[in-house]
Amino acid sequence: SKSQVTVQYENGVAKRIDAIVISTLHAEEVSLPQIKEFVMEELISKSIPSQWIDAKTKFFINPTGRFVTGGPMG
Repeated sequence: SKSQVTVQYENGVAKRIDAIVISTLHAEEVSLPQIKEFVMEELISKSIPSQWIDAKTKFFINPTGRFVTGGPMG
């Protein structure tokens, strides 16, 4: 997996998370909706404190689609 978190700052102080991007390798038989649900429930909700996320936070989970071939072959 690879991830990127964009944090909004005001006067040098972190205020909120603007966007979260996660791309994760998965088995071919797993659907994109299943991946999105898993990432939201098992990764994002358990690793990012809820006070940093608001209604404007954008989530991009496997934004380029399926990711079944990784490494040099991908």
